[in-house]
Amino acid sequence: MATAAQVARALRDELSTDPGTVKLHKLLYYCQAWHATWTGEALFDEPIEAWENGPVVADLWRVEKHGFRVSMPDEPLSDEEARTVSYVVSRYGSKWASQLIGETHAERPWREAYARGRNTVIPIESMRAFFADDAGADQAGFWTKEWREGEVEAMHDARAGRTKVFYSTDEFLESL
Repeated sequence: MATAAQVARALRDELSTDPGTVKLHKLLYYCQAWHATWTGEALFDEPIEAWENGPVVADLWRVEKHGFRVSMPDEPLSDEEARTVSYVVSRYGSKWASQLIGETHAERPWREAYARGRNTVIPIESMRAFFADDAGADQAGFWTKEWREGEVEAMHDARAGRTKVFYSTDEFLESL
């Protein structure tokens, strides 16, 4: 399992510009929500709280608010963790922090947690239940055991030279 700091680093690496603190924490929320929706597991252990401006990984925010970065092992994210980050960046990465605040405020997980009290933890199960109704939830197949096994098999086939590259549709159809 990744840490919130590792996911934050991956988000910063994948975005073309520094997202800033507010946007980063909304993207961390979406990473956690989508990963839990697709895999049934949390992406990172740190809780996400419902703050006035939307979801925040409070532990990470407290460390970084004075310009510090969390020290962490130099381990890359797993393939499925990296896919989650890539999906979130492709879906939400071009939005401004203010847009993401508006979106998260309109979503049930933040609203319900915030209604219970400021800085209340947003339960992962609440995120998963909400995002399971989104059209993006059909991406769950990419996180199944069968899908991952198929990806490994395809990678081994490609490395062993058991694949062929086609440069046109006609060339592909002729091979059938």
